[in-house]
Amino acid sequence: MRIITRKKPAFTDLYQTGVLTRIAAVKTDTGGWRLFGVWRDQDVAVFVEAARGGIREWSGLNYLAEFVFS
Repeated sequence: MRIITRKKPAFTDLYQTGVLTRIAAVKTDTGGWRLFGVWRDQDVAVFVEAARGGIREWSGLNYLAEFVFS
């Protein structure tokens, strides 16, 4: 599976248009949380991109939930 990142507006657009079929939060070895979606009909995981590149990570599910609802 290929992993790519997208900024929040692009990630949201992919979800709202039905391109991302499943959304999940995964806990890292360091205790942080990462949000990703699976691209429809492709073997691609799309993670939310951090401000300075890389994959965005939240310290708790409450912070991730605030991000999702914003």
